[in-house]
Amino acid sequence: MFFSISITTYNRANLLKRCLDSIKKQSFFDYEVLILDDCSSDNTAQIVQEYLVDWRYKYIRMQKNLGFGDKVVKHAQDNGYYLGEWVLLLSDDEFLYDENHLEKVYLHIRNNPQVNFISVDAGYDYGGIVIFDKNSKVALPTTFLYQELDENQKKILQGKIKVIYQKDFLMQQNPFDNVADNYRADITAEVDYLKLYKNARMGYVSGVAHIFGITPNARGKYLDFYNWIVSTGMCCIGINSPQPFYQALREYYGDTSMCLNAFFDWGGEELAKVLSYFCGDENYPVFLRRFAQIYKDKFQNQLFWHYKDFNCELMSQEERESAIENSRNVVIYGENSWRGQLENFLKQKGKCVLFVADDYKENYKTCQDIIKEKEKIDLVFLSSGSPKIIHQMMQKLQWKENGIPVATLILRDENWEYKA
Repeated sequence: MFFSISITTYNRANLLKRCLDSIKKQSFFDYEVLILDDCSSDNTAQIVQEYLVDWRYKYIRMQKNLGFGDKVVKHAQDNGYYLGEWVLLLSDDEFLYDENHLEKVYLHIRNNPQVNFISVDAGYDYGGIVIFDKNSKVALPTTFLYQELDENQKKILQGKIKVIYQKDFLMQQNPFDNVADNYRADITAEVDYLKLYKNARMGYVSGVAHIFGITPNARGKYLDFYNWIVSTGMCCIGINSPQPFYQALREYYGDTSMCLNAFFDWGGEELAKVLSYFCGDENYPVFLRRFAQIYKDKFQNQLFWHYKDFNCELMSQEERESAIENSRNVVIYGENSWRGQLENFLKQKGKCVLFVADDYKENYKTCQDIIKEKEKIDLVFLSSGSPKIIHQMMQKLQWKENGIPVATLILRDENWEYKA
């Protein structure tokens, strides 16, 4: 058995089916699929039955809900579920875009037997709109050690999907270790890639994309101040110098893709500075949790209030599909690396893109131009997936006051409720 493909799932049977179908279509067949169900209460058990007629597919239901996907992966690892030489980790909202994905990875490994950790290109699925990460012309080598990369290449590597492990390497490095004495039992264990890179002989397979599902309910775990501060803060334990330690924390806590940073300044940079004084301290995990609880107590309700209003302003997937279908003239707001892909998507739907607006780029129309020409415009589509940028754009447009329908890549989480 060459690949063990692990799929963690919880109450997302419809998305799980898409993931399984993407595997079933592969041109390479030497694999097993482990469907790891974290005690779903929906129809997951029924959905998987059609796949279980193939002996390579196995359905394993956890005896109790473990709460986080990383805990489920660790359970499978510790119990010897993976029989393949290599392990590919998927979640139910992810899928393989290309039918030769496994084949290309297999050939790369066979041609480069020294590698033990594989990266591939990333894509993002926003409710049926797939956007590929085409942000840079900087190329990665096909095989490399992390320390051989220049700074630009290291930044590019951050945006690649890194979930294909040689099994022996996965067992040795144990990136999902969550036992209590490692201070990760109470949180989502974010993979410490800097630690992995030190021991990895890496490969990069171009031309295939692992699609990461940006599902509305996935935002929930990133709304918890305690979980986010601790889980990302723990990724810096292996950094032994205060300045790089601070820089890594500042990048984590300032990430504009997180809802924590969308609505107000909660002092993430200042927290990173304070925590850098504990760099190398054996009690750092304890201090980190104390600070995380303080910030949660101070800011959690404020974040929830802002997020409640923000979430209500977003369209559901059905509303967005209806808005696109019933629109003729569309304006895209935001010139970036995703704009062209979004424009192609709209044109394939038969829509006329009147113009692209951007307040921060020269020679582009602005929000004021959209407002002035609103009678000609059926829909404004925001080209960013960042909650912070979307929030700022919607404020600039004053879309409610001006009666301008606004569609976004991220969608409303219809199951989220504010709990004080």
